[in-house]
Amino acid sequence: MQRLSHEVGLGFDVSEKLGADWMALCEAWIEAESALMTAGGPPLALENRGVPVPPSLIRWSHTRVAKNYEDIDYPTIGIEVAEWWGRIRPEGNERDADILVKKEWCGGGLTGIVLLVMGMKVWGLSLKEEERAAWSQMVREVADVFKLIPSAQVL
Repeated sequence: MQRLSHEVGLGFDVSEKLGADWMALCEAWIEAESALMTAGGPPLALENRGVPVPPSLIRWSHTRVAKNYEDIDYPTIGIEVAEWWGRIRPEGNERDADILVKKEWCGGGLTGIVLLVMGMKVWGLSLKEEERAAWSQMVREVADVFKLIPSAQVL
């Protein structure tokens, strides 16, 4: 998880550029990821989900599973991640931690919640400062959801 933490944006250069909301998301991810990994279970499928994972994030996950750290091209990552989050964002009672951790996107490892973090990082780094309002709002939303995960009783 340490190597992955640096790759998703906990290094000083990324954290400084993306700001405090980003750091809060990364901290929430670490807690959620730790809880999900402790619970164990098989890796989540990347293909054939009810809400498809953005193709560039599938490629990223496949290269990391294979320990092939090639660079991935993310030309439409902002649109892909925003649309994906819009379709998987938990609403109402889905924000109950025990319901949340049963969602097909909510898992640990290279096929789980780290995909959101990676997508948000790449998207954020591609934006100019004045373009970050929608991104920052989504960062806060994702962090709030991740903060719920460790309290699940079913883990």
